[in-house]
Parts: sequence; structure tokens; C-alpha cells
Amino acid sequence: MNGVRRAHEVQLHAGDKCIGAAGNFMAPGVPLVLQNCDGSAGQTFALDGDSIIFARDRAFVVEVKNARGQNGTPLVVGERNLDDSEFWSFTATDGPNTRPTSGFVRASNAWEFIWQVQQARWGTVIEVESEWPIEPRMTLNIPAGVTIRGDRRGLAPGAELHWSDFTEGPMLAIEGNHVRITGLRLRGPSRSTDSGLPTSIGILANENFFSIIDHNELSDWPGHAVDVKGDLTFDRCKEPEKAVCPPQRSIEEFYLNRVRVARNFIHHNRRQERGYGIFAGEGGFPLIEGNTFVSNRHAIAGDGRPRTGYRAQFNLVLSDSPTQHKHGWSWHTHDFDMHGTDCGDGWGGLEIDWLGGLAGEYMGIKWNTFLSTNRENFDLRGVPCYMAEFHGNVSRMSRGGAINFYIPPWDLSPPYPWLSVEGNKFEAPDPTERLGVGDFDGDGKTDTFLATGTAWYYAPGGQAEWRILNDSYKAGWKKFDELLFGDFDSDGRTDVFAQRGRDWVVSWGGISPWEKINEHAAPISDYHTGDFNGDGRDDVFYSDGYQWFLSSGGTAPLTPFAQAGHRTPDLRFGDFNADGKTDIFGVDEGYWKVVYGGESYWTRLRPALADKVNDLVVADFIGDGRADVASSTRDGLYHDWRISSDGMSNWAPLRNNAIAALTAVPAISQFDARAGADVLFWPGQYAFDMGRPVLREENYFDIASSGTGSARHSRHDMR
Repeated sequence: MNGVRRAHEVQLHAGDKCIGAAGNFMAPGVPLVLQNCDGSAGQTFALDGDSIIFARDRAFVVEVKNARGQNGTPLVVGERNLDDSEFWSFTATDGPNTRPTSGFVRASNAWEFIWQVQQARWGTVIEVESEWPIEPRMTLNIPAGVTIRGDRRGLAPGAELHWSDFTEGPMLAIEGNHVRITGLRLRGPSRSTDSGLPTSIGILANENFFSIIDHNELSDWPGHAVDVKGDLTFDRCKEPEKAVCPPQRSIEEFYLNRVRVARNFIHHNRRQERGYGIFAGEGGFPLIEGNTFVSNRHAIAGDGRPRTGYRAQFNLVLSDSPTQHKHGWSWHTHDFDMHGTDCGDGWGGLEIDWLGGLAGEYMGIKWNTFLSTNRENFDLRGVPCYMAEFHGNVSRMSRGGAINFYIPPWDLSPPYPWLSVEGNKFEAPDPTERLGVGDFDGDGKTDTFLATGTAWYYAPGGQAEWRILNDSYKAGWKKFDELLFGDFDSDGRTDVFAQRGRDWVVSWGGISPWEKINEHAAPISDYHTGDFNGDGRDDVFYSDGYQWFLSSGGTAPLTPFAQAGHRTPDLRFGDFNADGKTDIFGVDEGYWKVVYGGESYWTRLRPALADKVNDLVVADFIGDGRADVASSTRDGLYHDWRISSDGMSNWAPLRNNAIAALTAVPAISQFDARAGADVLFWPGQYAFDMGRPVLREENYFDIASSGTGSARHSRHDMR
């Protein structure tokens, strides 16, 4: 901004004072304080609909400290990471239609949208609100300083822009600095794999301009959902001499990504020989972080030109991809790609184009998760000018199956200094087999939680696609079996609890870095979380095999309350008397027994129907506010689920012919409007291969509402 005042900048007042960065200094963690109003840079903000941005340095925003949701939490300067800790809801006190500034305008149909984009100036925020798809039918150039936003948040799908015609070129083209496109659905004309479809593009971003493309759903683009282009244009076949490495960028320049493509859901861009989720070309060099990809020909691709590259980190690539056909072969093409610049000159009697020669400048592929088992995760089809780094990723493939790279004829023997493969987890187990549950966005609905080993993701309501929750690898990742969940500050959002050495640490809402709240040396398996005293905050239960202890809110000292020999893994937990407190269930002296919250002695429920808790699930399936006890029995290939109401009745049928035992399903909690705990599971059936039964499961969630029946629950693939 260089100190120049722009339209629609604002000051934030509290009485006769202004809110500003302490000392007029913008750096992460600097507190916001009340100051005399002087119009300084630390008091001057831009609003784009959900963010409070420092107008003079848009790399910084106002956020709540450590993502805490409690009233009274301090405000601080934060880096613009596009996570929930920096998002705000602006509500007018003088009427529902009043907007934060005169720069906010609305569009509810194609004519209004086209007109608003054409009239937009610096500081304009176009809010797209429509129940029906808006069809621009023309390329719209977005000028500098303009935000186009929809309301895609939680389970709200967001307004849709639909490019219905089979037209070459982009629907939206970014033509200036500090453009943001957020919270929309951008749908192209087709998800067919037909190679004859035109190269329709969702968003064309210019490498020379700072821009943000975030929190959108982009699908059905035969060309590219997002195309990031620079100025390096040449025909590699006619002008091969231009495919030479320029002077190498500094390391700092590799981290100066002007175009940021973050936290989007990019799917079903499937055209053969195109069908790219994100494409970097002609010297484009985007930052691609925290996106979820499924069923793209390539999730990310690059054209191999000398300045082309990308940094791709914390992305989640699901297992499905379109089948490609050529020369009589059928295959699934790799997830991340960088072309070589050589023209096809024949190989094995076939013309192989874009193989050999240069392959861009730098690719930093770090901390991504790849769930496929039928294709490569990364194919490097030439030699980069600087390097390709494949670091810290999680892949279900072997190393040889995950990475393919071109070996130049002049350098047939390793090592290859232009390819670095370090710190990856290959042949990883499927992380979607075990999921957490909780309300991570504070909307009152239960979400599912996925820990992949590089990042955490959540799916609103267990219905929407996976969205990144926490992407800071510096926080020290914990695997799913090293985590517990609870709302420890009573702000309506589920927090993530872990043990680090002696320290109890919490990530607030699953968003913040770890913060120490207490300490005690024991393995995480000896703890359990729940509201044992009924104060609205979750507590931490601990058993050492002789004594039971409780830490109120997880912050108070562990206090003994009962003597019992049961370790935590030998117990189950639920509210058996509907008093709002978590009770403790176990098998003792041949009986099912409960220690009610706030008490310290066993109460008999009934003679035990199972001698151990290993195969038991405790949840309120009936929906009467009281916990039930459920189990499974195997009947041939399938499982029958059964229930003991309140843990007091005899077994009764719950659901028959399920493909998984209750203890093996991904998640159990209340997900629909019907009272009672529901079961999310991967539907499927057995098929016979060479006379042997093989279980074939789908990639979406079905729901057994209150443990019964079956219906599709998730909107999209979830693995």
C-alpha cells in the first residue's frame, strides 16, 4: 500500500478511542489496545466481509489470541492464514440491511453480478446471494482491491456461479493486486473425461498480482479450476532455445507467492489431457495450501517452463480419480505433476509429449496427505532448474509407487541433486478408519475429525467435505490415538487435548498451537474427557489402577474421588441417569455397574451381558437422554448390532447385516435431527474373487440413524 489511503478504509472506535496495534507495530502477537485516534497505519483497516485487515500491510489481520472463544480474550495482530481465528461476523445494530462500508454491494442474479463487477473499484466487496445458479456467460475481469464473496460456511453450500456454455477461457480473470474470491461455488460446464471438450477455466490468476482464492468449491472444469499464469510465453517446439534456466531466485523469492489458493474443495475436473485442479504455467508460482482434492485428472499440474513452480502444503488428496485412455491403455494419472518441456519425438514407437527437458524451477511438496492406492502422488517429467522437494508427506503408496521422475540420459546414476525426498511416511494406514467427533466450528452440530499425521481436518456435520482445521506442523503433530476431545473453556467449540511429556496441552477449537493447561505424567490411554461435575466444561478423568482422579476443566489439580482397580481402557463413559453429568461404566463382580457423576461408589445396573468392555459401545441410541450399551455379533460375513437399553435390559436387535462391528465404524454421535446417537459407516458389500469373499466399500458415509436403517449422509467422497 506504501502509505497511500484507499477507498473504504476504516477505523474501529471504542468510545472516543481507536483500536490499534500497540506501538503502531504490526507483527504476530502484538496486542491491540485503545489509543488516541490519529489515523496511523496501526489504526487503519480494510474489511472484506469476514476479515479485519491492516490496510497498509495486508499480510496482517486482527484475530483473537490463541483462537480462544471466551469473552474477554485479547485481540492481537495475526498473520493472514485464512483460518477461523481471524474471521468475524459483522452484524449491524441499526438494521439488517446496513453493511460495514459503502463499498459492500450485493448481487442476486447474473445481470446484477456482471454490473457490479464492471463497476467495482478498490474496496468494493461484492456479496453474491442467490438460491439459484448465476450464469455470467462472459469472462469478467476483476480489478484491484475487489473481493467477491459467497456465504459458503459450515453446511451452507454458498452461492453458485455456473459457466454453462462450452466456452474457451476463464469465467473470472484477476486483473489487479489484492483481489479475493471466497466462499463461492464455481461450477464449469462438464465433468466428462472427453478430450474434445474446450479448455474452460474457472479462475485465471496473474502471477504479477497478489490475490487470494479461498474457501470455494470448484468443480466440473474441463480445463483448469484455477489457472495461475506468468509472462513467460513461448512455443517450446518452435522455440526450444528459450527453455533455459534463468538466474536462480533467492530462497526468499521461493516463499514470495503472490497467488494464494487456500482451503478450497476442488473436485471432478476430469477431462482427459487437461482436467487440472490447479495449473501453474508460463512462470506462474502459486502457494497451494490446505485444499481438499478428489477426482481430478491432476490435482496440481505445471507446464515445465523455466520460472514455473509451486509450493503445495497441507493438502488432502482423496482416493478417487478419473480413468484415462490412450494408445489402448487405461490408467489413473498422478496427483501432483510438473511437465517437461520437450516435444514428443517418439519413445517405444509412441509419441510421448512433455517428457524430458526442463521441468519448472522449484516445487515444494510438503506435509500433504495422499489417500490413493492406484496411482503416483508426484510425477516429475523433466529436470527442474533448482529442485523438487517431496518432504513430510503421508502416502498410502510405497516410495517407488508414490514418486516417479524422469532420468536424463546424461545422468543415469543417483544421486539426483534436483530431487529431495525426506521425512515422508509411505505405506501409511488409511487414516479415515478412525475419526473423532465434536463441534469444531461452534454451530451446534456434530462434526467429524480426521488426523492424517500431517494435519487435522474436519467435516461440518459429517456431511460436507473435509476442511483443514490446523496446518501448523510446528505445533508438533499427534496421531489420532494420541488425542482426546472436549470443550475445556465452555465456548461451544470442541478442543483437542494431548499429552507432551508431563504437559497437558490443548489446541483451542483444534485451530490454535498447543497451549499448556496442566501437567501430569501418564500415557494418554489412562485419561478420558467428559463433564463429570455438570458445570458445562469438560474435565479430565485419570485412573492409575488403584485410584480414580478428576481434574475439573482440565486445569485444576487431579483430585482423588474413588478407589477402584479398573484402568481407563477397561471402562466406558456416558450419562446413564440423564442428569447432564458423565458417568463411569464397568464390569465388576459379574455385574454391569455405574459410578454416577459426582459419586464415588458403584451402583449395579444388571448382571453382565458381556464380561469385558472391549466389544461394547456406550451411547444414547434411543434418544431419551440416558446412555445405552450396544454390541455386535458376527453372523457369517456380516454383523448384527444389538442394544441393552440404559444398560439394564436384555439384548434387543438394533441393526442386522451390517458390514462392520460397532466398535469398528468410523464415528458414533448424534448427526441428524432425530434424537439419539447415529452411526456413520462406509457402505459396501461382499463380492467373491476366486471363491474368496472380498469386501468392497464405498468412499462416502452412510448413516444408521439411532443405530438403525441406512441412508447416504455425506455429500461427497470422504476418503
